[in-house]
Amino acid sequence: MLRFGTKAWRAVWWLAPSLLCLLIHYRGLLAWFQADDFAWLGQWQRIKDGSSIWRELFSPTVHGTLRPLSERAFFLILSYWFPDDALPFRIVVFATQFANVALLAWLARRLTASKAIGFWAALLWAVNPNLDTVMNWSSAYMQALCGLCLLGGFHLYLNWVETGRKVWYWLQWLVFLTGFLVLETMVVYPALLAAHAFFADRKRLKALIPMFAASAAYTAFHMWYAPKQAQGVYSLHFDGWMLVTLLRYVRVAVSPLRVGWHQLRNWPVNFPYAGILVAALLAAAWWAWRKKEWRAAVFAAWFLFPLAPVLPLREHVTPYYLTLPLIGLSMFGAWALVEAWRASAAWRWTASLLVMAFITSGVRDAMARSRWFYDNSVSCREIIQCASAARRAFPTKIILLTGLSDDLFWRVFVDFGFRAFGIQEVYPAPDVQTIAVRRPDYPHIDQFFLDPQALETAVEKRLAVVLEHRPGSCRNITTRYLQLWELDRESHRRK
Repeated sequence: MLRFGTKAWRAVWWLAPSLLCLLIHYRGLLAWFQADDFAWLGQWQRIKDGSSIWRELFSPTVHGTLRPLSERAFFLILSYWFPDDALPFRIVVFATQFANVALLAWLARRLTASKAIGFWAALLWAVNPNLDTVMNWSSAYMQALCGLCLLGGFHLYLNWVETGRKVWYWLQWLVFLTGFLVLETMVVYPALLAAHAFFADRKRLKALIPMFAASAAYTAFHMWYAPKQAQGVYSLHFDGWMLVTLLRYVRVAVSPLRVGWHQLRNWPVNFPYAGILVAALLAAAWWAWRKKEWRAAVFAAWFLFPLAPVLPLREHVTPYYLTLPLIGLSMFGAWALVEAWRASAAWRWTASLLVMAFITSGVRDAMARSRWFYDNSVSCREIIQCASAARRAFPTKIILLTGLSDDLFWRVFVDFGFRAFGIQEVYPAPDVQTIAVRRPDYPHIDQFFLDPQALETAVEKRLAVVLEHRPGSCRNITTRYLQLWELDRESHRRK
């Protein structure tokens, strides 16, 4: 039998949560590009067309974001060496997230002096289905990299607290400032340190004042240089709806989104399921307050503070915004589980059943979401590779694509997927226009379709090649399409 403390058990402690995460999201490691990925992959093409590296790295997006390191540089560097291979991107994402999982286990252990809490915190974070986006979509890398900055910086801060050596203080400053190039959420980092210092070592609070000043200065600069939209889904609303948005995120954080026991995605079943888990967490919080357990407050801060920047986005509640807040919720849940096991048998059984229900339903949901992302990415690859082959075979012809779903249209065309690979003159066929649903945040989709007069000219003069996409295949149907086009025109003439 292995005794706890042996090398084998230490390896299990460090590696098991990450390995479980890999088993859940292994399809994400094999996924290709999709949606926003194409906008970032197109940076080299835009530079070739006259843009500059400086502009590509530091120009804000229309949504009011500025992430030079985690979006722009990440894609610029890797796409230079691997222009159409997604695997290196996915390896970097997975390696970063596995480092995060290990850092979380270590952080929870340092804060609680409990190996069990560290292990369960990492495990609960790894199996949470809301990690699906960051584990399956390269454009969400900023969440993983920001997690590395938050967790890594916090460890450096704890080193400074424990040793008093200034080198650790300045190193965490370096990580903190680097985080501004990763994700806007990094501005809450000083608040996380302050939450710990307030309960554990208040004399350290004074040293954090310059960090709050840096966060305030960056926030002011960001609002000036990359302002949010005044209207639309990315507009900010500082009102009572922020509390409603918080409650929505709490429900999403503890319950599966798509599948699970008894179809938990259905509201009549999901609501009591989430309610039971939230009630259990509130009971643990009440117990911590009675016992004056300050670490529970630090865990709560790790949930609330990283979530605070997105609460004003009441019209854009999205699960992947929970990637970083779930660090705090996972630590709190792990602490509550271990404390329950130290209590009576009734508490042990109750806590164990709740955790098993969460893990079981969460894993099923996460695997279903991973498959959904993977299947979409494969369809994107099929369409773009088919168009690329057609462009080589017909270098002067217009390419029309038919058989696309609304979702595929948005995932390939809206972020200029073909342009990212240097493929020009590719348009959806007219039938796609009838199923493409206009969205409030992007109403002008006509630009992606060929003008009716130009379309008619291209078809009549045989200047177009028509490709039909079906799951798993893409074929040239130009002859049949032209025949149907002629029959349709003839029927209109008779009318």
